[in-house]
Amino acid sequence: MVNMIIGILMILSFFGMIWYCVKGHNLMVGFLLMSVLWVALALIGNAIVPDPSLEGQSVIQILANVFQTGPENYGKSILVNIFFGAFFG
Repeated sequence: MVNMIIGILMILSFFGMIWYCVKGHNLMVGFLLMSVLWVALALIGNAIVPDPSLEGQSVIQILANVFQTGPENYGKSILVNIFFGAFFG
């Protein structure tokens, strides 16, 4: 039941992000707000119903994975796209 409620909240926040973008606000700020909300929901859900994928990880490790590793990987893919776009363009 908790997973269902958190899933519904995530879907509603996704539609809120769409509304935020349609209004013309900054997309990167929206991504930050969305990631903070979703991590908070995941941590709350994990506190209520423990998930095996988060077992043995501290809150700091989870936050580092989301807010450090995620943008690093995003930057790698963007760099490749820019390089090949400039090279073949």
